[in-house]
Amino acid sequence: MSVRSGVFAVVALVVGLGANAAFAPRTLAGDGWGLGIGTGLGVHSSASPSNPGDSGIIADLNVRARFLWILGLDLRFNLQDDDAFTLDDSAQYAARYRTSLLLYVVPTPVASIYVGAGIGAVEGSDLLDPRAEGSSYQAGLGVEVPVSGRLTLDASFMMIMPGEKSVERDIERRVDLELAAYRASPTGNVPTIPTSVPTGDYVSPRNFELMLRAMMVF
Repeated sequence: MSVRSGVFAVVALVVGLGANAAFAPRTLAGDGWGLGIGTGLGVHSSASPSNPGDSGIIADLNVRARFLWILGLDLRFNLQDDDAFTLDDSAQYAARYRTSLLLYVVPTPVASIYVGAGIGAVEGSDLLDPRAEGSSYQAGLGVEVPVSGRLTLDASFMMIMPGEKSVERDIERRVDLELAAYRASPTGNVPTIPTSVPTGDYVSPRNFELMLRAMMVF
């Protein structure tokens, strides 16, 4: 999906939601239970100190359920082209699907602030498997602001971390590159073999997804 198509999709949804806003005075918090369906645009970045990664505009569809005022479950479907989710030997940050558990730490009718964490996956069948080949993890916070009876705006910032299998592949790739360079020039520097996980490369505020969404609330 192109960025232009994503923009048009979001604009169309916001217009449609606004047209339906007057039919039922309800917010996602409601009486403690709620369901929201929406779409949004945002920025994906995966550029850590030793990982040039990539950055770009992304669009998604999401379904969000809320329970007992303070608990939530969010499911997201990324609308990027398939090329963005290709598995290779590098750390895997992008995900076609993401599911997050949410905890609303400030639930009010005016605005609700939440924290959340969850799993991302390239394949839907891996969405609940934290050790799948294409898994990644996310954690962060966001805010929901009801603007009318059926329309809620949502903004979120989620740090993205590659999954366990992805980190293992990336470390093996680094070791292979060091050994290959040493074999090509054995009189050169001694290869630097990682003896521990370079945490700063994988857990970094430079790896994130920043999203703005509009949701229709039922």
